[in-house]
Amino acid sequence: MLRSLTPLLVRRVVGSGPLGFVASAAFGWMLEKAGERGEPQVLDTSDLRVGERYVVVVHPPRNRRQRKVAKQLRSTEASLHKERARRTGPAAIRTAKRIRRLQWRAELKGPTSRAATRADAKLGPLFDRLDMRTAPSRRQQALEERAATLRAQLKAAPPTVRPTRRRPTRRREFH
Repeated sequence: MLRSLTPLLVRRVVGSGPLGFVASAAFGWMLEKAGERGEPQVLDTSDLRVGERYVVVVHPPRNRRQRKVAKQLRSTEASLHKERARRTGPAAIRTAKRIRRLQWRAELKGPTSRAATRADAKLGPLFDRLDMRTAPSRRQQALEERAATLRAQLKAAPPTVRPTRRRPTRRREFH
């Protein structure tokens, strides 16, 4: 109803000329923007503001299968975290420090110096060695694939609908 009254109100206030046309178009655009709804967002309690509108989405509790998949996912992600932490060993750290020292020396002397050309010659194999030492292991790759499949299973799981079973009412007949 407000949309149908808008042109009439604008013509009354502004007039029916070109200014009225622009004003009614602007007012219609503002009404459309006010009616649009964005995508739902996950909000933390610290993001809540007074006067804003929020949509609350409630999911039913997970069934046994979904809880089992979620537990497997948590376990896999914990193993993956441990595996990633184990991959940066002392040898990789030493190699990274050596690379940093070579680059620093080359920068001190200048890009055209003999030290810079020697450093460039040494840097290639050092970077290869660092890549080899920090590359994900087969176990880490397998854990990442398993975590991805478990996330997909959990996301694609159909919503749980709890059947509402009612106990049959007892009939007591008195004679």
